[in-house]
Amino acid sequence: MTIIEQAGRALYGERWHVELADALDVSDRTLRRLAAGGRVPQGILSDLHALCEARGCELAEVMRLLKQAA
Repeated sequence: MTIIEQAGRALYGERWHVELADALDVSDRTLRRLAAGGRVPQGILSDLHALCEARGCELAEVMRLLKQAA
């Protein structure tokens, strides 16, 4: 599994292709090529990192709220 696929599934679940393509501002065709093992440009890797970091912060906040509620 490529980093693109791993990140896509973690961010958006099983139907991750279209949502990740939109978030990265690339075509679905480009995303599928990258997910198949194509060379990922540094800019896309940076954008993917930012998406994952933002989602991580969102999840950390949810975890904090759940801990408070328990």
